[in-house]
Amino acid sequence: MKPIVFLGLSLAAVDAKQILDADYRGPVVQGDLDAITSPALVVIIDGILDCDQRLPRAEVVRALDRGLVIHGVSSLGAVLAIELEHRGLKGCGRIYEVLRDLDADLLNLIAALYTTDQLKPLTIPLINAVVYCSEQGTGTGNLDAVVHELSRIPLDARNWERIEDATARAGVKLPAAVRLMDVKREDAVNLLQALGKRPSVGT
Repeated sequence: MKPIVFLGLSLAAVDAKQILDADYRGPVVQGDLDAITSPALVVIIDGILDCDQRLPRAEVVRALDRGLVIHGVSSLGAVLAIELEHRGLKGCGRIYEVLRDLDADLLNLIAALYTTDQLKPLTIPLINAVVYCSEQGTGTGNLDAVVHELSRIPLDARNWERIEDATARAGVKLPAAVRLMDVKREDAVNLLQALGKRPSVGT
């Protein structure tokens, strides 16, 4: 049985298919998990964050309770893993590890505007800068200040210039190399590669 993978902004399906043979679907929305029967292996990478379409936590809990194995990574998947790891949702990746230690609006840190036709991001998610600062050993107080300043940038104005200005106000200067970071994509690729290396089960 092929894994079912919900993705879109973090990693294009055409690229994901080169890594893992799976049933690739668009960003997860309300009702998607209710439509999957058990047993199934599900990977949540991306999801629609609009309130009227967002996947409810209760739907995820129902899916876990009826036996679905669910991995969360990169974007909405990482946030859901943090919220529901006590119910068995499996989280992994650098974003998951950083977000789980933050007291902040996690959805705001992963959010990005995008084109609805091709699912191409139009803005930079704040999480790239947050992960960089965390992995460079920025102390808790300074990291909280970075998150606070970044979160003040309007969603439609999140570009690298505004992000660099915000972190500078918090006392952290970002190097130019940070602009090359795409942690959402890296986390997604790493999980799909790991799933592709799972041993086959036979009788």
